[in-house]
Amino acid sequence: MGRITSSNLSGNFTLKYNPYQQAFLNALQQRWEDGIHKYHRYGIFAGRRGGKTAIGAVAAVIKASEPNTLGWCIAPTYPELHDYVIPAFFRVIPNAWIPRNGWSAEFNELTLKNGSKVAFRSAVDPERMRGPGCHCAWLDECRKIKKLAWDTFRPALTEHRGIAWFTTSPNGYDWAYKAFYRRAMPGYYQKPGYWACRYKTSDNPVIPREEIEEARETMDEAFFRQEYEAEFVRFEGSIYGDTIHACIFHPHEIERIRKHLPWYPNPNRDWPLIIGMDPGADHPFGATAILVTPEGLVPWREYRRRLSAYQDHAANVREMAQGFTDVRYAMDRTATQAFIEMATHQINASAAENSVLLGIQRVQSWLRTRKMFLLESHVPMLVEEMTNYHWHDAPRADEERGTERVFKLDDDLCDALRYGTMLWPELPTKPVPLVGRDPSTVPEELRWAWEREQKCDKVQDGETDWTEDMTPMHDFFAHDSNQFEGGYEGGIFHPQ
Repeated sequence: MGRITSSNLSGNFTLKYNPYQQAFLNALQQRWEDGIHKYHRYGIFAGRRGGKTAIGAVAAVIKASEPNTLGWCIAPTYPELHDYVIPAFFRVIPNAWIPRNGWSAEFNELTLKNGSKVAFRSAVDPERMRGPGCHCAWLDECRKIKKLAWDTFRPALTEHRGIAWFTTSPNGYDWAYKAFYRRAMPGYYQKPGYWACRYKTSDNPVIPREEIEEARETMDEAFFRQEYEAEFVRFEGSIYGDTIHACIFHPHEIERIRKHLPWYPNPNRDWPLIIGMDPGADHPFGATAILVTPEGLVPWREYRRRLSAYQDHAANVREMAQGFTDVRYAMDRTATQAFIEMATHQINASAAENSVLLGIQRVQSWLRTRKMFLLESHVPMLVEEMTNYHWHDAPRADEERGTERVFKLDDDLCDALRYGTMLWPELPTKPVPLVGRDPSTVPEELRWAWEREQKCDKVQDGETDWTEDMTPMHDFFAHDSNQFEGGYEGGIFHPQ
């Protein structure tokens, strides 16, 4: 055992006010009546130099103050453990808490006077994440930690109903986003016991604003948004891009939904319902039910399940169609066995074109004309898949570089949507552009004047329409500047 000489000798540690850091500490203190933490998973997603490691260390010290507890502080690698995590922890913990021989440099463990122990570990080898039962854990920069490492360590928290907090910069829609941020946000994926926040580098009061602005001007925009704005950015080519966002309707936007879909939430049961299905043995079976309405296509229901029998899939697909009189089924035309299996359960599907590029273009045509309405409360998994749908940036060995290929992961409902739209023969038409003023915007008290103006401007039968080519003055002036001494300026001839 060796003595630490770089701990907090004064016993005082002050954080400049950051509302997100304070919100995390407040959430950490919340407990149920039986003493159990209200939240057992906390995600702190912040921009670079946002103070996330500092607040993670503060939380670790708070938990270490509870007697006879065991906590792990985990970093992606040993260098990061010694460069960031251990120094951040010892800057906070009071020196008076540490006995003379409390630190073990050999095992990277600290034993406190109250009987608590803090172990500092690297996640570089997931197998080394096995250990005794823990009361808490802090994982710093979990964007760099493999999900397998967390899955291996996770059972260690079971015995004591332990908590874990994760401090990191965003890394697109990675496993940390799905496991901790998404489950804490309101919506389909929200789970009890999860808490998360996301804040920018600029929210850290110690960072000079001019440094951030300089970075904004000199860095790639997408990379800046991830590193400084703490946004979840996907750098690979997005297939539907920003087009999809205007077509997504969130659950709280009831007025916006009814403005575009006046019948919502009671569709006409005689409208066609197309159910596209994406069968598969090595990936989930996906099905998307598309409602064909006068306003456009509305994905209405969804189904996705892995490792189930066709009998179960068929039962769920029939449930999606329940209540509708005109139901049509579409499936990948090459899925011969799936056609046979579903037919035995009275679901006879039509063969849909399985070209990925053609199907994507068909869906894009509906999105770009704003004739596809994605109701997040009805199809949350489809919305997420379409948002993350992107091109693969690495060609296969048998492909030429530059060949477009979809990244095949979590795209089952996207495929089902493609098959469904390929079965519907009609294409959306762009709205006819309005020439002149929209009549609906004319105040009622001025409508008479507007109507009279329209009548006066209208070309009457037998009246000559003096277009530019028919203007009598058209050839009055010569257009050859060599015929006269002088020249043109601003379209007017000026003699010398």
